[in-house]
Amino acid sequence: MTKKIPCQYCRQRRRKCEKVNQNEACQRCLKANRKCTTQYIYVQDELLLPDDQEEDVIEHSMELYQQARNLEKQIQALETSLSQEKALVRNQEPQWDLQLVNGELRLATEIRSLEELMLYGKSAIRYLSPFGNTFRAKTIVFQRMHTSLVRSAMQIITRSLHQSDDPKSTSSPKAISKRFSTGVTAFWEPQFFIERLIANFFSCFNDIVSILHEPSFMEHFHTLPDPMQDPVVLAICTCSAISTCKHNFFNSHEKRYFSEYFYDLTMEKLVDMFDDPAKALESVLVIHLLIPFMVTTSRVAESFKWSSMAMVLCDSLQKEYPDYAKGGPHLPRMTRIKYSIIHRNSVLPFRDFITCDERTLIKQHNIPIDILPDEPEKTRNIFKVFNLILSLSTHPAFVAVVTQARQVSTSNDSAVIEMNLEDIIRYEETIRTWWCSLPEEVKICKDPFTLTKEIIERETNTCKITMASYVHVTTIKIQACLIQTKSRNKGAPGDICNIVSDKAVQLALHSIDMCFHLMNQLEQIDSFCYSSTKILVRCIDTLMILLQVDDERIAAMAQSRLNDHMLALTKRVSPDHRVTTSASPFSMLTVAPPGPTPSVTELYKNYPLPREALIFDIVRTIVEQNTRNIDALNALS
Repeated sequence: MTKKIPCQYCRQRRRKCEKVNQNEACQRCLKANRKCTTQYIYVQDELLLPDDQEEDVIEHSMELYQQARNLEKQIQALETSLSQEKALVRNQEPQWDLQLVNGELRLATEIRSLEELMLYGKSAIRYLSPFGNTFRAKTIVFQRMHTSLVRSAMQIITRSLHQSDDPKSTSSPKAISKRFSTGVTAFWEPQFFIERLIANFFSCFNDIVSILHEPSFMEHFHTLPDPMQDPVVLAICTCSAISTCKHNFFNSHEKRYFSEYFYDLTMEKLVDMFDDPAKALESVLVIHLLIPFMVTTSRVAESFKWSSMAMVLCDSLQKEYPDYAKGGPHLPRMTRIKYSIIHRNSVLPFRDFITCDERTLIKQHNIPIDILPDEPEKTRNIFKVFNLILSLSTHPAFVAVVTQARQVSTSNDSAVIEMNLEDIIRYEETIRTWWCSLPEEVKICKDPFTLTKEIIERETNTCKITMASYVHVTTIKIQACLIQTKSRNKGAPGDICNIVSDKAVQLALHSIDMCFHLMNQLEQIDSFCYSSTKILVRCIDTLMILLQVDDERIAAMAQSRLNDHMLALTKRVSPDHRVTTSASPFSMLTVAPPGPTPSVTELYKNYPLPREALIFDIVRTIVEQNTRNIDALNALS
């Protein structure tokens, strides 16, 4: 007895297998031009479906699950026991007496055994600090004084940002995109632009160019009989068409029209292949190439969904290739390329290494990227900078202060956050020590905190400018948290808190100035198309905090710089995306009552690139509102 059963491909993916009869290929395999294979299992001359074993499989799965639970309990018990033993050892640790003789610390306590010597060594490492006990036990308790404008804006916009648009709705991104397909654009054949779009994608630095290996991709591209059938090619065209890069030859309406065209074709391919284990890496590449398009067109829900899928696929690839981060010349060329691409896609798409923003929570990676020998110089420089930055971002002292600063910046207004004073003081020294260890070819000057406008204007090396930009953007991010807080310590000296705050103001102002000049210098380099809007928004956010400092001189300096930054932001936004005050959707949201609001795509449906209009609208509106509020308060006082 035989039954009609699904083919092996459809069965593995739990897809409906559409066959006219058992002996013919299914519709899905015919469409993909693949061999349609049916797997039969015979038992005592009777054909059985694999589903007949479902009960046994479920029972076996439950047994495995129970074993896993038992192992987890055993591990927890071992961890508890280990913690108790460590506590017991600490309680039994002897006391050490130290004396200061001729400016040197000397041990006065007699060491009677090797075990005591080892204990003393561990104690010295754990307790001796460059500052002794002066700052070790002291923390400053902070409470937020001023809220970040970006954080405030996102709290308002989040109500409509994550709403999932119905594809059939007239306000969905797909429906709205049709309004930009009128005129001559609709008569152009998109496939004629493929080679130009790919050339533009690889022509300059951008956020995700390095997730691909350009030489091997171009080898693959030139062998394709029909590039329109290749999902990676289509994804690159989508990403390149929507880019705000200065090399993009489309206007705003054309960007939206052609990117939507390539996006639709890419998604058809992606939906059909993402669950195919053999195409996991290809699917990851396609997803990461599409994310910029999804974000730019306000497909936020889609971007989160597919980003999560990419993370799952990356995790699966890492398990399949456990040596993916151990690339090198000892490997065959294609194996090394594959390992490197897995490593890059596990790290780079989630992190903007200049503004040090993590786009989503991912596992920490501290292994340098393998730089392949046949890659273009531009890409090699990107990875050189990234690997050097990685050595700082994983430094314990740096991690400590960044973690504490992030807690302050994300806390509620009433939340109380403690920051270790030594960590705050050690920030500059940590940066300087790391900077001194860098190769000379990536250092713009000897000390990043003594950088000047004149030095920047003489520099044309992309690596040096990028490295300096990272340091100063990071400094702004950290020092802004110290500016916008006030001490609530009852026993702590007030002058310490004032010193920390004053130092933070000085560092923030200097770094804001340096970022502004570095950003302008980067734009003079034709091969570098990093979006300076991110840096500008970071600086503007901090300047808004400085405006609220109770010091007229600092406030005046902040206001002057704020005017310059707003002018720079306006120039960098295309004229058709400069949302006016009278037509500001964000202004409407700020006064809207609690409850459902229109989606972002609906609010910014008149703009081909809604994200660009959204950012400009948020920043301009909040700057104007806060400036008016500050002026009103000053008038009252």
